[in-house]
Amino acid sequence: MAEITWTSVTDFDSGLSSVTSAARTAILAYVNAAHDESELGDEGSPELNLARIYLAAHLGRVNLQSPNAAGAVASESAGRLSRSYVQSATSTDELRTTKWGTLYLALMNRASNARVGFVV
Repeated sequence: MAEITWTSVTDFDSGLSSVTSAARTAILAYVNAAHDESELGDEGSPELNLARIYLAAHLGRVNLQSPNAAGAVASESAGRLSRSYVQSATSTDELRTTKWGTLYLALMNRASNARVGFVV
């Protein structure tokens, strides 16, 4: 599986280098598993790679805007135990809150339209 790394994301948006390690781990785990290969091509396809980067960048931006609020990335700890997880970013309105979410939606719409085709 051709998973993206956080470097892949910060190559697009260097401001995301300040996202915490726990948030990065949770975001990457989510986006690397978020897409079925049939949606955007196989693991080597540029569309699948871009979709993962755009979604990770969106979730990173959301996390930086409100790191302690309930939102896309959540974490909790008790003593030495901690866990982080990403809540699904399926709301179109929520995705439109960052340029990366908007680019993600555009890419997914193009992929969907390409599969269905247009009749003019």
